[in-house]
Amino acid sequence: MIVIGLIADASLLSATLLTSRIERLVENTEAKTRQYTKVGGAQFWTKLESELERAADPGHDIPPEKKRKLLSQIHVLVERWRPFMAEIAPLFADFQRPASAGGPESSK
Repeated sequence: MIVIGLIADASLLSATLLTSRIERLVENTEAKTRQYTKVGGAQFWTKLESELERAADPGHDIPPEKKRKLLSQIHVLVERWRPFMAEIAPLFADFQRPASAGGPESSK
């Protein structure tokens, strides 16, 4: 009985310690996730403004050769996907009409 009691106590103690560690890990993970996925707030907008300023600064412009290469790659992708988009576009034609053009929303 003593051995069984010691094993049970050891198991209970281990489970308690493991549970508290898992709870802390989950809390830390949730806090980090909130920190990295937060959109909004003063800090977000300040950082966005500074990044926009930096990106618009002529001193941070992409070198002309790299620009040409990126544009060339974009053109290749556009030409590759154009036939698929041409086939899909008619499916979304109804969404391109303004709401005031007599659709169901304008009668409300």
